[in-house]
Amino acid sequence: MTTYTSQTGPDGKSFTVATHGPTVTRADCRAMYLDWVNNFLTVARFAEYYGLDAVTASAVIDEGRALHEWRVDHGITHA
Repeated sequence: MTTYTSQTGPDGKSFTVATHGPTVTRADCRAMYLDWVNNFLTVARFAEYYGLDAVTASAVIDEGRALHEWRVDHGITHA
């Protein structure tokens, strides 16, 4: 089953994440982004690992990056 979740990023822009399983939250996007940075060389492999299509994987990475950078810029170090 595909789930579509509309969310608002730290920059105030809305985006929709489509997943073929559980809903992906903004916190999930950040955790998945950090996993991508530390453990994957390509978006294709990241997408395969998480069971996402390439477009959704890119959206998750982009949102996770934006959220992570916002937290770093604002000095937020705790979960």
